[in-house]
Amino acid sequence: RVCDICGDHAQAHDLYDMSLELVQKYGSGEYKGFSAVLYSYYLFGRSYNEYCNGRAANAYRMSRKADRIMRNEGISDDVYSINLRFLTALAGIMGCHDEKQKYLRRATGQYTSDLMNRFASMSEMRRSMYWENASSYFDDILSAAYGGYDSKLRCDAYDALLFSKGLLLNTSVAYREFIGKSGCAEARRGLHVLDSLVATGADPRQIDSADMAVVRILDEEGLRMPPVREVRWQDVRDALGKDDLAIEFFRLNDGCYGALLLRKGW
Repeated sequence: RVCDICGDHAQAHDLYDMSLELVQKYGSGEYKGFSAVLYSYYLFGRSYNEYCNGRAANAYRMSRKADRIMRNEGISDDVYSINLRFLTALAGIMGCHDEKQKYLRRATGQYTSDLMNRFASMSEMRRSMYWENASSYFDDILSAAYGGYDSKLRCDAYDALLFSKGLLLNTSVAYREFIGKSGCAEARRGLHVLDSLVATGADPRQIDSADMAVVRILDEEGLRMPPVREVRWQDVRDALGKDDLAIEFFRLNDGCYGALLLRKGW
């Protein structure tokens, strides 16, 4: 992996071969000497190396195999999410648009779930900072919808826009409501201190420290905020009148603007 990151893909290829030989000789796991987790990680790393060496078809085959193993074994971690995203890109490169759409939907669902789980243990400032990087992922969904391969992708894109536009505010509101209903007096006092610091214009680091103190109190009490309810495109559709039109505007990384339109009968 280090060689691949540094651009020495030929050396990385040789090292992957050597590692496989060693594990097959000395390993005791069920997958060529690897455990299920390590083999899926190996396949993901190898697929990236194959892609970097100009062998996209091999990369696609290995990435799909890694995905099957992780699903069969119930492995759901960061590598699972990253491999799904890579698999989505590879399917597009290979011209397998139906497969690309399938993997994109799964990747989006996994990514959204991971994001909400991370947010549950972050302060408001840290959620904002994390979202600055994480939000770029949703451009993949919008770009795919912009390509027009499948009307279902436009539904996915609308859901992604609703999720991303309201995520920070909805999480903040839900967080406060959760503390209010938790019955934890110490957490409520911590939230009062936090609000006082915000009202007086305290240093952001002090505000973040007070916010994280509340998070730790909830964690110590075994209280974890449930995921924020996601608004879906069907919810918007069902709220529209017969002649209403809902429009969600978006901007892609290439500078292009687009709009997704939704009416009652669409």
